[in-house]
Amino acid sequence: MKRKLLILVLFACSSICAYAQDCQLCGDWHGSYYGYYLDERNQDHQLYGNIKVIVRILRNGDSYSVREKTIYPDGDVLYDDNHTIDYNPQKPNAIGWYTLYNTEYEKGMKNGDYYEKINYFDVNRVTLDGNQLQYEFWNEWVYLAARRFINEYGVQETFYDNIGSEKFLKKEIILYKDDSDW
Repeated sequence: MKRKLLILVLFACSSICAYAQDCQLCGDWHGSYYGYYLDERNQDHQLYGNIKVIVRILRNGDSYSVREKTIYPDGDVLYDDNHTIDYNPQKPNAIGWYTLYNTEYEKGMKNGDYYEKINYFDVNRVTLDGNQLQYEFWNEWVYLAARRFINEYGVQETFYDNIGSEKFLKKEIILYKDDSDW
């Protein structure tokens, strides 16, 4: 009985290890870019320097988690792991994530339609290319028009329809699996 249990445990462990190894996106990816950041002493003053980025991608079954760490030249560190993951099994070499960081209720016109709300997102996408990760990130503004209707109970409901978006501050960098490449 003990022998059968040991064989079963070894089989389960080997299949778990094999399943975890087929995730080529998984691991710690490192890179850097030259860009601006805000001076902590004076928020109106921008400084420029080499900004380091570390992206950790983990897989647990069919779900993924992504954590970003940004290290600024002045020593400030920013962690980001509060976002929504966008993964398509049909494209196993790419994963994306985004964070809604602000919503403004303001009226205006976009693409010939009136909007009443703007959602502001940080959007990120990585694509595996050989032994490096192509990393793109940008800010996106999504304009939403309010559509109102009366439901079957006589209560007015509102839903928002996307009528257009704009991308800002797009950056592209290369990330590597170990520190020696950057």
